[in-house]
Amino acid sequence: MTRIIQLGASFTPFDAMSTHTFKLTEAMEDAGFEVEMYANAIGLGLEKKVKHINQLSPKKLKESLVIYQCGAWSEVANILLENITSVNRPSGQNILGMPNNKLIVDYHNLTPGYFFAKWQPEFSIALSEARNQVRNLADVTQLAIAKSNYSNKELEEFNFKDTKVIPLLYDEAQLGKIAPDSQVLDELKSTPNTKWLFVGSSSPQKRHDILIHAFWYYKQLFDTNAELYLVGGGYTPEYEEGVDELIVKSGLARDIHKMGSVSDSELQAYYKGCDVYVSSSQHEGFCSPLVEAMFHGLPIVAHKHAAIPDTLGDAGLCIEGERPDQLAAGVWEILHNDILQKTCETNAVERLEKFSIDRTVDEYIKTIKGVISK
Repeated sequence: MTRIIQLGASFTPFDAMSTHTFKLTEAMEDAGFEVEMYANAIGLGLEKKVKHINQLSPKKLKESLVIYQCGAWSEVANILLENITSVNRPSGQNILGMPNNKLIVDYHNLTPGYFFAKWQPEFSIALSEARNQVRNLADVTQLAIAKSNYSNKELEEFNFKDTKVIPLLYDEAQLGKIAPDSQVLDELKSTPNTKWLFVGSSSPQKRHDILIHAFWYYKQLFDTNAELYLVGGGYTPEYEEGVDELIVKSGLARDIHKMGSVSDSELQAYYKGCDVYVSSSQHEGFCSPLVEAMFHGLPIVAHKHAAIPDTLGDAGLCIEGERPDQLAAGVWEILHNDILQKTCETNAVERLEKFSIDRTVDEYIKTIKGVISK
C-alpha cells in the first residue's frame, strides 16, 4: 500500500483549504491509500486527524508520496527543501543520501504582500518570502496542481515544469445537509429590504472599502432601504479598524452589518436570506463563496480580478476594473433584469456540475495514481 503524507502550514476546522484537504484525505483512503496529515498549527478538535510536523521523521517523509497544501508561508516548505531530492539531480540522491521520492504541490495561491504593506508590514514581508518558498519548490516537485487558470499561470511563472488545474474540492451534498439557523433566517426575512451579502475574511485583499463605496452608491442611486451583510472573521486588527472607521464615515453604520465568524448553520441562513452576493475582492486563488452562492441560487456580481472569472464564468456579472459605481449598477441590473438573472441561474447549474465532488475527486485520484506510476 502506498503511503501518502499531506502537509500544510495549518489545518483548522473551517477554512476552505483545510476542508479541501480533509476531503482529499477521505477520497484517497477510499481509493486504498494510507494517508497521514501533518501541520505546524492544528485547530481545536483535530488532534486525532492531524499530527504536528515535529512527529514526521525524515525517513518516513522520503519513503512517501508527499502532497503539500500550499497557501501560506510555512516552515513545512523549508523542511521539504531540506529533505527532498531534486528531480533534476542525475544521481537521484540528496545530501542525506536518501532515495528520490515524489512531491505534489497543491497550490491554493498566495496573497501578494503589497496588500498588507500598509496594515501589517511584517506580514507583507512574510508573504513575499512565501512566494520565494514556492519558487524554490519548483525544482523538487513532480507535479503542481492549481485551483484555477489564474493560479496555474503563477505556477508557470514560478518555473514549475508540470502543472494542471483541478478545482477546489467542494461537496454540494454536505452543504445541502446543513440546516440554516432559523433565528438568523427569520430575522433576515422579517423585512423586504434588498440584502447584499459578502463572505470572506476581513483582510486587505478583499477590498471592503470598494464594496462599502459601491453599497453607498447603490443606496444613493437605487434603493435607500438596502442592507449589507459582511460575514467572515478578521486576522488583521489594523485593517478591521480601518473598515470600521470607513463604515462610520460613510453614514451607513445602521445598514452595514459586520457579522464576524459564524457557524455553518448561520452561514447557510445568510445565503438563503440575502438577495445578492457582491464581491470587490482583488485576490482569490479560487473563491469558494462564489460556488456556495451559486449553490444557493443567489445572483452574483463581482469585480473581475484574479481567479474570480475562472470560478464564476457566466454564472454572474463579472465587472472589469474597480469602480464602485459600476459594481452598484451591476447589482441593480442583475436584480431587475429577469432574463439576465435566469441566464445566470442556468449557467450556475452548469458551473456547479464542473465543480462537483465526484468529478474533482476522480480527477485527483487519477492524477495521484499517475504520479505514483512514474
